[in-house]
Amino acid sequence: MEEPMVGPVVEVLASRGRWKPKGVVEVLSLRREEAARPFGRYRTDRGTWVQLALPRGQQLEDGDLLWQGEGRSIVVQVEMPPVVEIACPDGWTFSRAVELAWALGNQHLPMRVDERGRFRVPVYSPSSLLAWLARRGFTEVVARKVAGESDDPLPNPQAHQGSD
Repeated sequence: MEEPMVGPVVEVLASRGRWKPKGVVEVLSLRREEAARPFGRYRTDRGTWVQLALPRGQQLEDGDLLWQGEGRSIVVQVEMPPVVEIACPDGWTFSRAVELAWALGNQHLPMRVDERGRFRVPVYSPSSLLAWLARRGFTEVVARKVAGESDDPLPNPQAHQGSD
């Protein structure tokens, strides 16, 4: 039996909140970096293959409608990468915080500092990063895995996370 296939999809039919489901709703889950470069072949949660061929520079957003027909709708779900949120302990000097930022940057890990002064580092292996922090002597930091946010940078696949 031939597997169901849709595409190539060359445009988004409607953004979140601007469409109504028709029949079964299939979800195409994409990692954030895949949604940022929507080109390739992916499978929905119900097994339908979707060939994406959107114009260069277009990004898919969570809730975008890609296709409707044959009693079904295909919608995008953008998966945010996990983030390790690192808080500097009370009493840390500015130079110690800069040392931590330098150590993370030296591993080519993207990060942002939120409004509370916490480092947000997106990684696909939070446990490796936490172990690396401990090996580097940053045992007093408070680090925890949290959900990613749209303001967080994308993980760097070339990062040295987990290695010394």
